[in-house]
Amino acid sequence: METFGAADPHQRDGVGGGTSVTSKAAFVSPSADADVDLDYLFAQGAAGEGIVEWGSNCGNCATAVALWGVQEFGLDCGGPTTTVRMRNVNTGSAVIAEVDTSGGVPSISVPGVHGMGTGG
Repeated sequence: METFGAADPHQRDGVGGGTSVTSKAAFVSPSADADVDLDYLFAQGAAGEGIVEWGSNCGNCATAVALWGVQEFGLDCGGPTTTVRMRNVNTGSAVIAEVDTSGGVPSISVPGVHGMGTGG
């Protein structure tokens, strides 16, 4: 947990760790399953406790995994949108995301959030 600085509730100089929303990580790989594009393992660090919770998921991280997968693994189907089929390894849950690949820079929207997240 030291990578996230979880012992410091006022983290400012690391990759997060001060709050539950800044203490998350996803470990991503191409899936060996033909029905799944990406497998990802989600980790939630407990701020100030030095422990990691492995049994859940995060929708925001799943959208980031989809966007990153299009960029890093070339999942772009060449159309206006690319469907990314993911599996959360922690829970076995299937997660599907639609990434906008029409504008040259992949982007994705999250319901309830204004604007688009973009890669690049």
